Amino acid sequence: MAQISDIISCNQGLDLSTGTYLKNHIETDSLTLEEFIHPRLDAFEVFPSSQIFAEHQIVHAIKEWSTSIASQILWIRSPSDRHYPSNSSQLAAALINSADEVAVPAVHLFLDWPLNERCSIFNALYSLIRQMISLLPQQFTSTTDLSSKQFARLTDQIESWETGLAVLNGLLELAPPLLLIFIDGIDHLDYLSIGTRYVEGLLRLFQRHVWANGEQEPRKTAKILFTTAGNCAALNGLEKRDLTVVNITETRLRQRGKAKPGLSGVAL
Repeated sequence: MAQISDIISCNQGLDLSTGTYLKNHIETDSLTLEEFIHPRLDAFEVFPSSQIFAEHQIVHAIKEWSTSIASQILWIRSPSDRHYPSNSSQLAAALINSADEVAVPAVHLFLDWPLNERCSIFNALYSLIRQMISLLPQQFTSTTDLSSKQFARLTDQIESWETGLAVLNGLLELAPPLLLIFIDGIDHLDYLSIGTRYVEGLLRLFQRHVWANGEQEPRKTAKILFTTAGNCAALNGLEKRDLTVVNITETRLRQRGKAKPGLSGVAL
């Protein structure tokens, strides 16, 4: 599989010509990707509020993550849970609801136990692509190939993976000045026998965008939150630069009304 640096170099490419695109055309050209996307869990289905209580160290980590001007990755890990959505899913959902309330551009994924090998990895990639397209301006320029022919190459065949990563990379380059990315349940993809290296490639792509924004005065701020119920081999494989890991010890996060001792309200 091609390295992420190769994919990014390919986007920059030998041909640095810039194309002008219309959002409505990209939305139409990418509509076929919906065939490979599972019905999405809505955050309000997972947790019907933006009000949730968590342990103080979790609240502090989220506050640091959300208020910093630097791009960064936060991983919140709760105790293992056979049921999905899990407690960590509820925390992610509350934060997604909060981002929606304050109109912060955000994309999100809730990843259940895999249905099959290819379906699960392409569901994640193509869902992110479709959501990123929804954040595009009405007209824009890009050195990434976002033509109808490029989207026609995106299927559920493994050969499509690198093309899909290149498209996602180009869309991340076009992201709004502040972008929040919430991914819950990526630990479930650890169980894929052929999917591990593809998931790792997706994570490295995210991390490169975080690093690039941290090397100079930030042009964009990308904040990524991973929530898992238990450990995650793919996330353990990430380099620790710009990655913070905190553990939930409480078995229950869903608290309403007054906060209990040791818990406080979570907010962006």
